[in-house]
Amino acid sequence: MTRYSRWQENEVNNMDSIIENILNYESFIEPYIDPLTNEILNFSLNKVFEDDQIINLNNNEFRFNVIEYDYEKPRNYDKYNHMRSLRILNDTGYIIIFTDGSSTQFIIDKSAHSTTLTFLRKINNYTGVKEIEEKPIKVSEDFFVWIISKVLEGVNDTDSFTEDSEIVVDRIVGFKGSTEDKLAEVRGWGNRIMNVLSTLAFLFEIEKVTHINPRIQYKTEDKSHTIEAGLQLKGNVKVNFEKYVGDYMQLIDIEKESKVILLLYLEVLPKLLTSYENDIENGYWSKDKKIDFFNEIGNDIQKKIKEKINRIK
Repeated sequence: MTRYSRWQENEVNNMDSIIENILNYESFIEPYIDPLTNEILNFSLNKVFEDDQIINLNNNEFRFNVIEYDYEKPRNYDKYNHMRSLRILNDTGYIIIFTDGSSTQFIIDKSAHSTTLTFLRKINNYTGVKEIEEKPIKVSEDFFVWIISKVLEGVNDTDSFTEDSEIVVDRIVGFKGSTEDKLAEVRGWGNRIMNVLSTLAFLFEIEKVTHINPRIQYKTEDKSHTIEAGLQLKGNVKVNFEKYVGDYMQLIDIEKESKVILLLYLEVLPKLLTSYENDIENGYWSKDKKIDFFNEIGNDIQKKIKEKINRIK
């Protein structure tokens, strides 16, 4: 899965000017130097689409383009190793730059980390404070449990999560959580992970759900998409493009990936979060409902254990 983070641009706030400045990188970026050979290392930034692309999401029009990056830098811990592949790190990827006309943001194929912020500041030639700030998808452990409960209760068989479109989480294909003593992690992967036994062991073993991988089916009158995503408490988003099925399948990879990411960030996840908030507001999800959910799982597992014991007898 490819991991992404989202960032808000606060300085220029004009997409055309931002891209023009980035493409002028040779005037202000000093490439890294190989400490062993004094060779100037590669550093390049390229715009993917000659003309900006337009995409309509959540009743809003967004304009976007993609910047591909490809650069080399010495590995600090091994910078004098005579084997170049061990001495020099080659980093490649892309940044989606998009705007709704009033604000400009970046989505980059890197985790939300100080090194990511440093890289974004570097290619924008920023030296001040808060010119770029993280803009994560704000999710909670309770939201994760709500999604798991929806899947286990089979709500998706008949009902959509939203009224204006069909959005369904039909399967959780992976999870991750921290144990109470913080010394271990509980993980599970695979299409059969969401049976009662594995879910019970997972939910009762961990203190907090920190990461889930839902498979989301999303349909409207003119859209159809199935996306296997990864959601993290820290706000990063992952996508398994090999599992994607939908309207963007026939596009070239970079166009497909950028549109799937924008769809996920700007339409699918906001609608999923709105559904969660509506369930809380309408009393369909609460602390008591959460307790009831855990009790139901407990009862199911006790029943299965008794059935197993009876078969052994």
